[in-house]
Amino acid sequence: MKKLTKEQILLLHSELIYAHGGGDGIRDENLLESAIAAPFQSFNGQSLFQSIQQKAVRLGFGLIMNHPFIDGNKRIGAHVMLTMLAMNGIELDHTQKELYEIILKVAASEATFEELLKWVLDHKKGDCFSAINMQPIISCVREQTWPYSWRKSGAPRDILIHDLEVEDIAIHQKNAKK
Repeated sequence: MKKLTKEQILLLHSELIYAHGGGDGIRDENLLESAIAAPFQSFNGQSLFQSIQQKAVRLGFGLIMNHPFIDGNKRIGAHVMLTMLAMNGIELDHTQKELYEIILKVAASEATFEELLKWVLDHKKGDCFSAINMQPIISCVREQTWPYSWRKSGAPRDILIHDLEVEDIAIHQKNAKK
């Protein structure tokens, strides 16, 4: 199973803020750590969230409900959930309206984790890596470069996502001149 690291989530958040506006930064580090760790909890040797869909939904739900960022918590929660699903070959078939309606319900505490999970399972399209929401990341990966907006938004210049199809998305240090 492929998963996103904290550093990757922070970079994706910065890109979303740069592209769509709002305040960049972490409001509460502990709530961010909690949201990232929750999908991988176990009890008595058993994972509490067994499927990729459960883990991705728990991550997105946690980012939305914990409100760890100054701004863009709904955006990053939805984006990270969809990205993690796509990284693992799960594409959803939904409209933007359907997506924002369920995300707004989660944020307003009108939809539970179980309801968001049901929504994801009901909208599963198939197993592939062609999700529209992943295209900018896949392009970035194939070219082995960050989009200019990420560099311009203050994301560290020495971090690079690469080889999506070969290995889990990993953050690598690159010896780049500033």
